[in-house]
Amino acid sequence: MSAADSQWPAWLRRHTGVELLGPPRLFFAWLTIALSLLMIVYVGAWNAAKYPIVLGYDAQPNAAYAHFLLDKHRLPTPDESGESNQPPAYYFFAGVASRAGHEIFGWLEARPFTAQLPEASYRGAQILNVVLVFLTALCVLWLARGVAPDRPWVWAASVGFFAFLPVVSKVEAMFHPENLNMLCSAAAIASLTHMFVRRRFRLRLMILFGLAVGIGLATRLSMIFVITALIVGSGIAITDPRIRRLFPWKRVAVVAAAVVLLATPWVAYRAIVQHSGPFNQTSELIRAALNPRQHLLADKVTSHAQFFDLSPKVFTEPWRSNFKNQAASETYVEIWGDWLGAFAWSGYSPAPSPAAQRILKDQSYIGVLPTALAILGWFVLLWLAFTRRPELGPVAVLPIFAVGGYLFRSYVALSHDGDLLKAAYALNSAPVWALGFGVATAWLATRSRLARYGMVALFVIFAVLELRFTMYGIRDQVPIF
Repeated sequence: MSAADSQWPAWLRRHTGVELLGPPRLFFAWLTIALSLLMIVYVGAWNAAKYPIVLGYDAQPNAAYAHFLLDKHRLPTPDESGESNQPPAYYFFAGVASRAGHEIFGWLEARPFTAQLPEASYRGAQILNVVLVFLTALCVLWLARGVAPDRPWVWAASVGFFAFLPVVSKVEAMFHPENLNMLCSAAAIASLTHMFVRRRFRLRLMILFGLAVGIGLATRLSMIFVITALIVGSGIAITDPRIRRLFPWKRVAVVAAAVVLLATPWVAYRAIVQHSGPFNQTSELIRAALNPRQHLLADKVTSHAQFFDLSPKVFTEPWRSNFKNQAASETYVEIWGDWLGAFAWSGYSPAPSPAAQRILKDQSYIGVLPTALAILGWFVLLWLAFTRRPELGPVAVLPIFAVGGYLFRSYVALSHDGDLLKAAYALNSAPVWALGFGVATAWLATRSRLARYGMVALFVIFAVLELRFTMYGIRDQVPIF
């Protein structure tokens, strides 16, 4: 650390004793992190109080699943919930939180906890989501400190990016299992990266890793993509002789066995009760990919040509049904805006209101620079993993499998309305994109003081503008500002 970095200006030190706060860059990094965590809680609490949960992705099937699980003490059939092929972990935790929330907030609307979605009955699940996202942000911080222990800028920028990423705030407001899935992915990748970087495989971290993977498998089947990335990334990491020499093969075998045991009840249920394999949908997707002319779903479209197209309407008309089934365009808008009409406007309307249109267009422009920096930073991580730092293998390859699996499923099972291209399905990669943003901006910040101050000013403006969108209100014609 240079003298310039380790000391406060003389005029400030003379009368304040500000040295007690530590080096300036460390102090401002922790201040930024604290403000980012505060914004996660504030925006999450606002949306928990304001957002009608019935508007969320697959709201009715998700609520029905929790209702059958808690009230009828069984898993739903496909006729009772469209999400019946998913594992039950989130629905159990969110259902219990909803019950507790109903006891506290039930006076707002005197209705029981049912599958009919009275908002007051599910307020507790929305508050649980705030906790899950907050814990994920702490995992992002843990991951950033492990990858760049002497770069406070990386820590602060990574957490800040995650805190203000619109798709995170949107899904946080909904009754949706991707919130828990994202936390499990973040905890697994952060704990594994910590062990590889420190080259210490402590039992408590192995247990945390196993729990994260096991609960993730009990939450969403897409955890398979994360597990694949962790296995491939670990293979890259152990090419380092120092890691290979210390790698605890016996403990890994025990953790793997424990994860299999955790997954066994779900596999047994699918086989015995539903007469189906645990990953039957995945195998159907693979068969359909090998036989593209065969229809997989009843509403499957016949042409995939538009999947790879890009549309300028991303910036001029970023809402449904423009650029339908164009993967990059639709996913980008769902990350930064609201293509599906589940948050800022009604998907049943021909177009958003004029006020919502202005904000959605702004969101598309705001997202360009952060997205480019996140991708650039991820490429840096990928390059480091294959050249200098193999211990970064798991974190570097995670987006390949998480986003690749999301795009593969969307391509093979392309639907007529484009609703499979929800960026929420790739939320398990959000912690890595946040880290990539932190890495890229930290590199730029070292180029010159002007670049550093310019980025700080620009991203503060972007963060303030994000609040117009992430705090629910546009759809109800009451924009925040």
